[in-house]
Amino acid sequence: MAKGIDPIRLIASILLSCALALPALPVHADPGVNGDLFEAARRGNASEVKAALAAGALDEYGATPLHWAAGVFGNHNPLVITVLTERGADPGAHDDDGKVPFDYAKDNEALKGTEAHWLLNEARFE
Repeated sequence: MAKGIDPIRLIASILLSCALALPALPVHADPGVNGDLFEAARRGNASEVKAALAAGALDEYGATPLHWAAGVFGNHNPLVITVLTERGADPGAHDDDGKVPFDYAKDNEALKGTEAHWLLNEARFE
């Protein structure tokens, strides 16, 4: 690879440019179509998140896919949080327990210090 090119940033840029063609993520809707998006967000699979968004997957039970992606049980890929927020996921959304995605991200060691971590943190103050 050419000197000076960060391969992680290059891959992230490519994935994000692909995500721009997806529709914005609705806030709340029928929980019956949500499983794929929630599982993809939990596992940290950005390509599956994009596919689920394209298929119309939505939020359920008060917790958004962004809450799941921020959680400690699964996702270790900050790019999933970036994809979700770029497509309209609200980082300030509260789940049924009154928690925002950052409340889960602050305990996720894989996200600490990343741009996604700080994006979720800043949303608490908007």
